[in-house]
Amino acid sequence: MTARIAAAVLILAFTAVAQTAPSTDKPVPPVAADKTAAATKLEPGSFKAFGNYGGWWNLISETEKDSFLDGYMTAMERANSVAVSMGNSFVQEAQPGAADYNQKFYGGMYLRMVGQTFAYSADEPLKPKLDEFYKEPLNARIPVQLALEHIRDEMSGKKTAGELLDELNGWRKIVNH
Repeated sequence: MTARIAAAVLILAFTAVAQTAPSTDKPVPPVAADKTAAATKLEPGSFKAFGNYGGWWNLISETEKDSFLDGYMTAMERANSVAVSMGNSFVQEAQPGAADYNQKFYGGMYLRMVGQTFAYSADEPLKPKLDEFYKEPLNARIPVQLALEHIRDEMSGKKTAGELLDELNGWRKIVNH
């Protein structure tokens, strides 16, 4: 049963990552022979590849931002739905008195909790909040998924202002070492 839960969590994580991979397939104009590669403008994907998520976010177009957030929200909704459904199924399979009751019951409850980490029901648009988040240079290296979790928790009131600041400062310390 533990292997089933671990497999389910991995599948959810891979599904979420696959759904949120933004397109950076912009045509790159040819570089003139007299220009060096250093003199050419970096593509947004280059910023992200080197861990500058704020630089990437600020360089992509408004349409690309909308597309990314749409894909991200879709992936999170799917991951939430699958995890909660699987958790419910495990809990229903749990029969009191059965040798595997605790394993199935608590495994199902764990999947329900994991599913809630993917729950994004935003009443406000996320794009302006993410734009604001990445205006702060100390936040540039914080991955988008963490930035969106922070914004979600801030909007929902799941964490106090102090908890949010402590979390943010912890991330900043790690990524800006």
